[in-house]
Amino acid sequence: MQGKDEFQFTARTKRPPTDRVNALLSFCYTLTANECASALEAVGLDPYVGFLHTDRPGRRSLALDLMEELRSVYCDRFVISLINLRQVSGDGFF
Repeated sequence: MQGKDEFQFTARTKRPPTDRVNALLSFCYTLTANECASALEAVGLDPYVGFLHTDRPGRRSLALDLMEELRSVYCDRFVISLINLRQVSGDGFF
């Protein structure tokens, strides 16, 4: 089976992602965080002032707070679907 060998997942690693699944998750999380920040700015909220994530210069804490609710529903499920439906293969990674 193609996906079973190419997409092994043992633990979540980031900065840098050490395997293909973690790379897909990081990419999806980045896109979702950017969409959340854009939505917050569109309605006039400051995406840099959060409640759950610590405020740091350059960190969009409120966007990350909002993304926490969407992470498993959209990102994780999307990555699993990409792998299970074989819409992504191991050849696209290096």
